[in-house]
Amino acid sequence: MLNRFMLLRTVPNKVNSCLGLNRSTLEYMFMNQKQRIQRTLENTLFSIPALLIALALLCAQGCKQKSQPDAEKQEFTNTLQSIKASATNGNPDAQFALGTNYLNAESTPENRDLAVKWLSASAESGHAKAQFELGRIYEEGEITSQDATQALAYYQSAADQGLTSAIPALERLEEARQKAIEEAKKQAEEQQRKENAEKAEQAYNRGVSYSRGDGVPQDYAKAAEAFKEAASLGSDAAMHNLGVFHIRGYGVEKDMLKAAEWFKKSANLGNHYSQFNLAVLYFKGEGVEKDEEKAVEWVTKAAKNGNAEAQYNLGILHLNGRVLEQSDIKAAEWFKKAAVQGHVSAQVNLGVFYIQGRGVEQDYSKAHDWFIKAAEIASPVAQFNLGIMYAKGQGVEKDVVEAYKWCSMAAAQGDPEARINARELAMDMSPEQLADGVKRATTYVAEHYEERQPANLQEELSQTELPVTPVYTNKIQETPTDSITTPLTNNAPNSTTTNQNAENP
Repeated sequence: MLNRFMLLRTVPNKVNSCLGLNRSTLEYMFMNQKQRIQRTLENTLFSIPALLIALALLCAQGCKQKSQPDAEKQEFTNTLQSIKASATNGNPDAQFALGTNYLNAESTPENRDLAVKWLSASAESGHAKAQFELGRIYEEGEITSQDATQALAYYQSAADQGLTSAIPALERLEEARQKAIEEAKKQAEEQQRKENAEKAEQAYNRGVSYSRGDGVPQDYAKAAEAFKEAASLGSDAAMHNLGVFHIRGYGVEKDMLKAAEWFKKSANLGNHYSQFNLAVLYFKGEGVEKDEEKAVEWVTKAAKNGNAEAQYNLGILHLNGRVLEQSDIKAAEWFKKAAVQGHVSAQVNLGVFYIQGRGVEQDYSKAHDWFIKAAEIASPVAQFNLGIMYAKGQGVEKDVVEAYKWCSMAAAQGDPEARINARELAMDMSPEQLADGVKRATTYVAEHYEERQPANLQEELSQTELPVTPVYTNKIQETPTDSITTPLTNNAPNSTTTNQNAENP
């Protein structure tokens, strides 16, 4: 009996080697063969296993002796036709066996279509393995179009019937489906964000045009409406400008509370101009309750986000030590960050630090360089300090004409101590030196200041009267202020951010 069962299990493999049929088809063929033999040979001395053994031996003999293969192949071809007939009559097992046979046969469009056809028919009848196979087909998309929804449905049906092999596939596909859903949501959100950003930029630039009167009549009320539209679409720059409008009363009522609200919204979106302005409001207690801790928090955020005014003021706070720890080193660090961005007061103070060796190593040459940068932006204090350096020969060759040049420019801008020094220098200069100093000053002003030229230097310097005591001291005139006094940044209605081009709406 044991040998009979062993041979029964090996029959499909032996027949497959002869006919090239897949295991599922052969198993079904042998099942039908067994039933047919039972019906025709009942009450005989032959048993079903014995007939199958004889069939296997016959097949083996046919494989070795290829002189008689046709009859055997015809026999199994007839059996395969009976499977097709059974599949056509709706037998799910036969449909599954037939679909699997086409699936494993030569990959042709016809075979692929037939495979899907019979496996679908079997799956519709509730055949779990057919459902699983169809799930795999739709997941891989090799013989039909990929369809994750169909694959998930077939895997689910197979799992519901207890086919454990479908569970890992179901979990894998469900995870992939969730990822796809999340990715689709992200893409939709990103698309919506881009559309809102485009609309916000259009509304923002329209507000800038109305506030400037650029191409349209100037109208602050319309500008405010445009900024509100842009703000509703998430424009932090528009929110910032609405805060400025409420401070200045441009197209809206003056209202420090509303200004603070708009600055908060913009600041929370990372706008460093609003972050600095909000810090100023907290320091002053305007529109919000005075709170120096919150002021320091916001001015620090603005400084770290690159706001030069905030960086300068952090330097001031570290210098005086009233709110933050006193530290010349930290003050110098923040002054330098602001100075690099062109902040004139920071440039002057950094020059002072290099003269005094405060927070940095004393270096007259670097002090001179920073004063020059500030003087190029018409800083009278930087001009005065350069006059002192040339008058005393601090880090530069002593040059009374150059000293007069710088002091006279500062005096022409209204610096009283520079006026005193310029007059004192003039009294000790020859007419040629004085003329040279005036020429240097007027030439520098014409080349560097353009529309920012001070009053006529020659007329200003011709009013020398009685001798006065010059302000020649080792102390540089400019020293850091001991409180935040800088005005609100970007308080003009046409302010913008680097993310939006208001110049070309």
